[in-house]
Amino acid sequence: MQDGELCCFAMQTAWLSEIRTDFWELPTPRHTNTMAENVEQNFYSRCPPERRSLQFRDSTLAAKDEKESVDEKDPHPEEGKYDESLFGALHTTFKRRIWLAGLLLLAAGESCLLCRFTSRFNFIAF
Repeated sequence: MQDGELCCFAMQTAWLSEIRTDFWELPTPRHTNTMAENVEQNFYSRCPPERRSLQFRDSTLAAKDEKESVDEKDPHPEEGKYDESLFGALHTTFKRRIWLAGLLLLAAGESCLLCRFTSRFNFIAF
């Protein structure tokens, strides 16, 4: 092997071994499957029980049937409770991350504005 081929081989081997050992496992709450289940659960909690998926419908329909048998005075007591909003479900799921990112973005913008203002007028005198 010549020097160039040896160098190329060494770099290729190092690069491949780095990729194999550089991957890491995310915590379970950060897995895509877990987040998708949380969004789905938050969305179906915003839907009326009749329009929910079968896996989310069983427990709520049984509870609703018991409630209707006890109280039949008002036929639609929870009509205003369900809005079927996907945006609301996403906000409920990622509320902390969305607001934290917004606050950090606001702070970054304000600090950039402050830096421009102080460097333009030279308020600091030595």
